[in-house]
Amino acid sequence: MTSAPGPQRPSAAVYRRRRIVVGVAALVILGLIVWGAVAGIGALASAIGGKPAASQSQSTQVPQGSATPSDEASSPSGTPAGANPDGSCPAAAVQIKASTDKASYTAKEKPVLQLELVNTLKVACKANVGPSVQEFIVTSGTDRIFSTKDCQKDAQDYEIQLEPGKTEQANFTWQRNRTQPGCTPVAAEPRPGTYTLQVKLGKTTSEKVQFRLN
Repeated sequence: MTSAPGPQRPSAAVYRRRRIVVGVAALVILGLIVWGAVAGIGALASAIGGKPAASQSQSTQVPQGSATPSDEASSPSGTPAGANPDGSCPAAAVQIKASTDKASYTAKEKPVLQLELVNTLKVACKANVGPSVQEFIVTSGTDRIFSTKDCQKDAQDYEIQLEPGKTEQANFTWQRNRTQPGCTPVAAEPRPGTYTLQVKLGKTTSEKVQFRLN
């Protein structure tokens, strides 16, 4: 009686295919384990308020209109920090204002025109306030009535020390006369009405102020 043949031994090629399948399966399992570990770390970082390393490496953009520390440190004040090296006042540091001693004058009164100046620095400085740089101008509408420069001769400098925040004043008594450039004589005299005064100190010009002659 013939016995049934026993199980045959797999060939070498079959063994190789089995090893390849097992190896691929191991790599897939290992990849899933690594992915799960990374996802767990990211979730843990999010839970405690942190960020993954990739997010932390991104640069932060400042919204438009926000001030950076450098902007705040260099914010200009619009006023010079101090006097010039020679001790003189920077032009922008001296503010001037036109004024009169009264708002209205009778027919016999002569207006006192005034130039007020103040040092806006926190330190003292020197300023030339002499007739060489002063000018008092009186107008009526578009009509130029008077200027101290029209008949000025041998105008001198006059330097003073301006203390910080202190106001100084220069006065000029107007004879209620008209003048023209070159000091050409003018027969007409200013009539009663409203007039405007403007003063200058070097290249700095004041706002206009009104007064009345009766």
